[in-house]
Amino acid sequence: MASFVFNKIAVSLIKQLLITFPLLIFSYRGSNNPTDDRTLKNVYKDAFLVGTAVTPAITSGRDKETQDIVIRQFNSITVENVMKAAFINPEPGIYNFAPADEYVDFGERNKMFIVGHTLVWHNQCPAWFFINAAGKPNSKEEQIERLRSHIEAVAGRYAGRVHAWDVVNEVIDNDGSYRPTTWVNAFGNGDTLVKYAFKFAAATSLELLYPPIGGKTTSLLSSLQPVAANKIRAAIAQTLFVTFFILFSFY
Repeated sequence: MASFVFNKIAVSLIKQLLITFPLLIFSYRGSNNPTDDRTLKNVYKDAFLVGTAVTPAITSGRDKETQDIVIRQFNSITVENVMKAAFINPEPGIYNFAPADEYVDFGERNKMFIVGHTLVWHNQCPAWFFINAAGKPNSKEEQIERLRSHIEAVAGRYAGRVHAWDVVNEVIDNDGSYRPTTWVNAFGNGDTLVKYAFKFAAATSLELLYPPIGGKTTSLLSSLQPVAANKIRAAIAQTLFVTFFILFSFY
């Protein structure tokens, strides 16, 4: 029932966006007035946040044209790659926080809702995450500690600044089963991985996100809420981000 209601809400919101968004864009294109408040974030300010993905070129200002669009139109941002494990912690003990720091600074400077992306993903994750000091595959206990230390180092650095985290990304397949990824295999099963990830992340963030993919989503979220102190919500916003990104790209 919860999944059905969620899907009805998502469809209703997307229909509203598809109807009103082109009208907003056409009216916006005809105006060169910088004080014109007919922007996405203002039109929907009483309904929901309007988000987009950003890159270092945007947050640094190297792509000034796109940065101006992001600042003017959006009030929520998700980083594309710089918080993923392969970029932020490519080797043991080596961290590259500068691009992620710049992303968070950009969001704060422009009073945006900042989403961290992502703490656990099978892609863009270094092989050393799954190997111990002896060069052997991690035991389950060693993998739990690797997960805990990674979340503490990354999410902990931005505690109180990043408003929400995509905790586990794309772990459930379209048929509702867990994907046999490096993370899932290292933990022995997906339920254990996801519960530990949300437990560790709950100590660092006020809101935890999970993309609603696969048939297992509703029951999984229900089981995770006690573990993560009821901080979890399905990331319906992700659908809205994609909708706006696709439409806005035509502008």
